[in-house]
Amino acid sequence: MYTAHFDGSSLVCANVAGIAYIIKDPEGNIVSRFGKCIPPCDSNTAELKALVQLLIALIEIGVQEVEIYGDDKSVINQILYSKKIVTKRTQHVHRYFNYELVKNARGLLKKIPVWSLTWIPREKNHEADILSRVFIAPGLGRPRALHSGT
Repeated sequence: MYTAHFDGSSLVCANVAGIAYIIKDPEGNIVSRFGKCIPPCDSNTAELKALVQLLIALIEIGVQEVEIYGDDKSVINQILYSKKIVTKRTQHVHRYFNYELVKNARGLLKKIPVWSLTWIPREKNHEADILSRVFIAPGLGRPRALHSGT
């Protein structure tokens, strides 16, 4: 089964954010690695954007079974467990619930036949965490984007 890790980083006070994911095949080989500087946003939004980009890549690669890992409990819970019906009209009440991104992620997950989405501690998500942080400060001479693999 494929495995995938995603992460989003944000420094609102510095007006920067970055997203990243890593996809590995069943043998543990890296199939795709992606990192990108994104427009400033809160960390919840950065995490959701990273997840959406990961899901798009998994679908493009044609992955049929995947274990997905992320280190933000709030994002995992929003995707898996949120029973609240949040609409554009009521989104302001739910401060960290990004209706459009959650809806998009849930729709993309429906296109992958077998999947799991699991929270892991940051130290177990270190590859994606480091990659997302690399792209958080392109103004310091760091690259704006990386994409390797298929």
